[in-house]
Parts: sequence; structure tokens; C-alpha cells
Amino acid sequence: MAQFRGTLITARGAVVSRLGGKGLGLTVTADGWNTGVWVELQHVDGRDRVTILRTGGSSGGPREVVAVWEDAMDKSGAPS
Repeated sequence: MAQFRGTLITARGAVVSRLGGKGLGLTVTADGWNTGVWVELQHVDGRDRVTILRTGGSSGGPREVVAVWEDAMDKSGAPS
């Protein structure tokens, strides 16, 4: 069973999804010419972690971390 699921909607309205597991996680990027976003979902120490970075888009450039957070569940699956 996958830990993460990512979806996108195509120009024709079709929904496409991809799965990511605890080992490799799921990384999603979306770019314009000069700006973009990189979203990374990882499973670290029993918790899901989300990292969002601002990027320089398809023309490259630096990445800047915008936000990082972890889920509110402990290793047993109970709310912490």
C-alpha cells in the first residue's frame, strides 16, 4: 500500500495519479519560465514530512525552502 498519492489534472481534464512509498517518498514539481514549486513528501522517523520549496522554474536558479511540517501522528498512529 502506498504512503503518498499525487494527482494532476491535464489540459483535457483527465486526472492522472502517481503513488509514493515510505522508502522513496513522492516528489512533485511544477514550473513556469522563472518560477516554480517543488513539493517533497517523505516518511521520516515514523512521521510524514512535507517540504515545499520555491524554485527558479524551468530556467533554473536557486531553491528556497518555504515551509516544512510533519503530521500530527506518532509512530503508533495515535494523535500526538
